[in-house]
Amino acid sequence: MFATLSVKTTLFTVLLISLASISIAQEDKPIKFTISIQKSIHHPQADIEFERTDSNIKWFNDNSISTNSDLIFGSTIPINQINLNYRKHTMRGIHSGEALQEVCILTSCFWASSSLISGLESNDKVHYKIDNNELWIEKPFYIKSFDSLTISPLMGINVIPAKFIIKGENKQESKSATLPIPFWGINLEKQLSNTVKVTIEFHHLNYNGSGWGVLYQNYQVGIEKRMTKNIDISIGYSKYRLNTEFDKYSKDAKFNLSSDSPFIKISTRF
Repeated sequence: MFATLSVKTTLFTVLLISLASISIAQEDKPIKFTISIQKSIHHPQADIEFERTDSNIKWFNDNSISTNSDLIFGSTIPINQINLNYRKHTMRGIHSGEALQEVCILTSCFWASSSLISGLESNDKVHYKIDNNELWIEKPFYIKSFDSLTISPLMGINVIPAKFIIKGENKQESKSATLPIPFWGINLEKQLSNTVKVTIEFHHLNYNGSGWGVLYQNYQVGIEKRMTKNIDISIGYSKYRLNTEFDKYSKDAKFNLSSDSPFIKISTRF
């Protein structure tokens, strides 16, 4: 399923490690770490969508019983003018709804109760846990002529272990998978004063290959205030999208997850 992307992802990871290794070998100054903790101000309301077009089965999402985004842990290591970044973001949710199958008799079509997977007669809840493990490098370019603007092109990889529990009448099925997603993007920082700056972060991948495709987007816009020499506080808004589609052996399965939320972040430097 992921053979083509796995080869590209492996090469991509080797490139990241090679660039970081070259930078470390050239660096003879003490390395400073930045560690951040980010929290959604309120529980983000996520929307999910499942579809199996081979059997005309679709999940109808009634409501989100509980959706939350765990604390987001991040770290940055500046190495020879290249920043090495890592961020872990876990998303959990429970959604109620119903899986229905489109049935057509003669000229009339209607939706009948069904299940997303075999072994269950019907579905009424979908539980999910998705771990985002983003590793990326970025190269900052300081543009003084644009009033202290910093532009940082970046590339990285997001390794996503995902687990789904689909529950029906007194039964449940568990499915797990790991999806490696290389991505590109850019970070922008605009200094408004000595202690305040605007930050924009953009991570993106849109890939359509033979038999499957993925759309990954992770955007953040925030305002950061330096409180002390080693502590910054940020507030902002984040948008997350993960859409996957798999088409093989005449089976077409789709999964879409989206989540938007304001956030607060605290960063400290060592």
